[in-house]
Amino acid sequence: MKYPRIKDYPDSINIGFKTWRVRFVKKIEGGEEDWRGYCSEEDRTILIVSGQGRRSTYETFIHECLHAIEFEYKINISHKTIYELEAPLANLILGNLYSL
Repeated sequence: MKYPRIKDYPDSINIGFKTWRVRFVKKIEGGEEDWRGYCSEEDRTILIVSGQGRRSTYETFIHECLHAIEFEYKINISHKTIYELEAPLANLILGNLYSL
């Protein structure tokens, strides 16, 4: 599969009729060393650590979007379930929609 480059990602996305900013950063301030992304419910921002491979970046983007969906729709999704959904949803979107 062909994974998107950083420049291919949108600056913002709409989830639940709300706009979420998407930002690439060198490091998640206040986060653990191994964090690849972070979803801030307070300011509706998805942070993704740059410097990952394309596949990892894409899966991190999907992972953080799932957290944003969880926050906007007030549904409780365990972190284990988010990890389990990350790859199947990434493949679904990339395989069917990304080429549009």
